Amino acid sequence: MDAALRRSCSPFITEFVELHAAQIPDAVAVVQDDATLSYRQLNEQANRLARFMEHFDIGSDVLVGICLERSVQSIVCILAICKLGGAFLCIDPQYPRDRIEYMLADSEVRVLLTTRACAAGMNLGKIPVVDLDSEGAAMDAQSAEHVHREDDPSALAYIMYTSGSS
Repeated sequence: MDAALRRSCSPFITEFVELHAAQIPDAVAVVQDDATLSYRQLNEQANRLARFMEHFDIGSDVLVGICLERSVQSIVCILAICKLGGAFLCIDPQYPRDRIEYMLADSEVRVLLTTRACAAGMNLGKIPVVDLDSEGAAMDAQSAEHVHREDDPSALAYIMYTSGSS
């Protein structure tokens, strides 16, 4: 892949959020319907999730799947993965199960972040799953301090599967 196309989002997104969390912590960062997160909340939740996921050894060019409805929670997941220096694959849980299973197998994700409802009926094989619903208390117990990883600007940022007609 062309090096220009493999720029990591990690240092740019994480620095942006961390800077805003320090300078304007109570400003609204994410809004969806009735759910909002300030920059401080977004940063702290992403730090807690990143610390929770550290044992998966996520780093440069390591892919993490996110199978969630579009939500504030999905933004937290993306930011946490970027803080670890990893890459993400967003999967719409409304896709047909065989397409989701193909994407997960083909992309070789290291771990899948999802909910019980989104993962229902999927054959995930040996992919470790973090059920964000049942792991909430364990994530909340993690430190909200910044997670710092070596940034590799040439590392993979994300993978996107298209229908082929795009």
